[in-house]
Amino acid sequence: MISFKELEKNLIKLKKKTKRRIIFTIGNTSKINNNQSFLTPIREFNSYIIMGANIYSEKEAIKLSRIIDNYVYGVFVDCEKKIPKNISISGLLSNIERRVKEELKKAKIFLYKGNDLTVESADNFLSHYFKDDLRGLGGKTISILGAGNIGSKLALKLVERGAKVIITRRKIKKLKIIVKALNLIKPKFTKQDVSYSTSNYKAAEYSEIILGCSNARNSIISKSLLKNCKNLKLIIDIGKGSVSEDAVSYAYENFIEIYRLDISSSLLSMIESQINFEEKFFKNRGRKRNKNHFIVSGGQLGKKGDIIVDNINKPQHVYGIANGKGDFLKRFINLSYKNFKNEKLFS
Repeated sequence: MISFKELEKNLIKLKKKTKRRIIFTIGNTSKINNNQSFLTPIREFNSYIIMGANIYSEKEAIKLSRIIDNYVYGVFVDCEKKIPKNISISGLLSNIERRVKEELKKAKIFLYKGNDLTVESADNFLSHYFKDDLRGLGGKTISILGAGNIGSKLALKLVERGAKVIITRRKIKKLKIIVKALNLIKPKFTKQDVSYSTSNYKAAEYSEIILGCSNARNSIISKSLLKNCKNLKLIIDIGKGSVSEDAVSYAYENFIEIYRLDISSSLLSMIESQINFEEKFFKNRGRKRNKNHFIVSGGQLGKKGDIIVDNINKPQHVYGIANGKGDFLKRFINLSYKNFKNEKLFS
């Protein structure tokens, strides 16, 4: 449980000693064996110090927001609705996002999707882990044990990379629907298909990589499951707690690499991207007249003949002329707006 008094003391100390921007993340989870709110580890980077909490009720969201509002630059709120009534401390279906928005008066608010951040982190880890392999993940057999929201999204990413993906989950009917849907929406020329197994043991038996994505009470990756594996090289615990203690020991004893997914890198990238978008891009979107023509920037769809520039407020570069349908009549690679005086281009 979070000590709000202690949190405020730490924020006061931190605010006094650092010139870096302090970011606070507010997350929530559907993990059913833990309904105690908690603070996440402090992560320090060159430009940011990232703190955070996982909470389980609107009351806590309100209390937390009132405290952190005075000390942080920005608050990143998980906008996914993952807290059902039966595990909410208040007994109500929580809307954490709305409560935080209502309470913040000073800090900037940003939204993110926690599950998507996890998927991105896992995908990045695997692509870097196998970056020296000429085929990357292509042709490798990956079993995803517990194909819920995270596991299903990750399955699509990995099959797109050319991996042979096998997924499992407890409810077979939903499992079959998910597999069918993934194979329908994957790119047309993706060679591999996503398949399913009704047995974690069978799914993992010939896999080179096992991803534990379950949020079940009991660990689904056990020592006996690992002993049944023939080609296993890598295990990643994504569901946090999906690997049993004896399975961890067995992995080390048999030189099977095993990791608990760390989202730090993807979290920093997401924070930098959103702040950069707000400060440098979002404010510079739009369409406005500049002398005898209109300029557009920031993704604004221009009318035919509008000049597409880098920044409507301080245009430096011309990218092209809009065709009025979301494309270019003409493109320019390196044309200065200052020197853009050819009136024929406006006709």
